[in-house]
Amino acid sequence: MSEINQDNRSFFENQKGKYAFAIILSALYGLCLGLFLSFSSLLEQDYIAILIFIILILGIAVLISLIGKHSTKAGKILFGLFLVFFIVTIFTPTHVRVLENAEWSICSSTISHLGVLMNQYQESHKGTFPDAKRWNDVIQENFGQDIATLFICPTSNDKGLNKCSYAMNPNAEPNSPPDVVLCFESETGWNQFGGAELINPENHDNNFFVLFTDYSTRVIKVKDIWKLNWGKQKEN
Repeated sequence: MSEINQDNRSFFENQKGKYAFAIILSALYGLCLGLFLSFSSLLEQDYIAILIFIILILGIAVLISLIGKHSTKAGKILFGLFLVFFIVTIFTPTHVRVLENAEWSICSSTISHLGVLMNQYQESHKGTFPDAKRWNDVIQENFGQDIATLFICPTSNDKGLNKCSYAMNPNAEPNSPPDVVLCFESETGWNQFGGAELINPENHDNNFFVLFTDYSTRVIKVKDIWKLNWGKQKEN
């Protein structure tokens, strides 16, 4: 009788270990998969979706095998395949690109906040944007020195006092069409203004962020510069 009880205890302890391991694996799997799904829409390669789908199917199969009554040879093979696909995914350029996109989301937030300040300024200054010739100075004078961090792209290596990663389009007005460029990534400087000739795509792998007069932001590819609307030139 004691041997039977001991066998039962061993069986239940073994099952508890399986469940605990399955729960931990599920949590880690869900976290990693969630990160990939969050950023996969920002990636251009179609094979990412296929890779995520394969990992998802393998992961489900592995979990079913782990929480079953018996660990089968097939289950071990599935677990091995799952690990191979997972490791390959982590150590490929895809993973690097995912990290880059996380950084890009911060860049997008930075230039979006700059748009908020531009909007607040025009609302309190009779519907006009700052003078493009000293727009950095004007924004800082109106909103304080603390907003200086919004002038620098987080991925830029050229940071410091009175430096800005963006230039202003002098043709932009609050009543311009919504697709007119307001601010865009440029070489680091201060009070820069102009057009396409100032664009700097180096911080984002031949892409650059643009803030439009409707205060929306978008990543633009270098090859699509010609599609941008710079508005009507102001009369002197």
